[in-house]
Amino acid sequence: MTTQHIIEFGHIPEPTGTFSVDSQYAKNFGAYLVEAYLSQHVLPGTGMTRDDALVIGVARLQYLHQEARDTLNLKFLDWEFTTMLNCFQGTNYCPDEIPETADTLCEEWGVVPEEARYSEIADLDAKLRALSNVQLSALRDALYQAWHRATAEGISAREVLESLGIQLL
Repeated sequence: MTTQHIIEFGHIPEPTGTFSVDSQYAKNFGAYLVEAYLSQHVLPGTGMTRDDALVIGVARLQYLHQEARDTLNLKFLDWEFTTMLNCFQGTNYCPDEIPETADTLCEEWGVVPEEARYSEIADLDAKLRALSNVQLSALRDALYQAWHRATAEGISAREVLESLGIQLL
């Protein structure tokens, strides 16, 4: 999508097809964050419009995700990636869920987070807890893309990851 295409929308486009409850929650929470961002960046005398601020904000997020993906390269084993992919199943995560990524995985496995170090997912749990929120956001976004792009593009989830610069061990 080009910058011009984004500016022409002037708003967050409505989804086409079924929008899950998780996605609706993420969108509603995201709208609150977007409005907070806009109120801090669209100021009198700056000449910045709402569309300008949206493009710049999304560009900043994309830049951070690209940089964080480099740090995720060769960090996870194939089974760890598959485990995370099965856990999150392409859900549209809400920003406030980013720090809870490891806890969510533990819940999926029926493991009490405080006891994860004694479980079969101990190494994966430790890796997730060692990541920053920016890295976790990039990881969750990569999992989201792997789930949906693999189906849409007829390629493997691993190929999607590799297109993002993330290789598995």
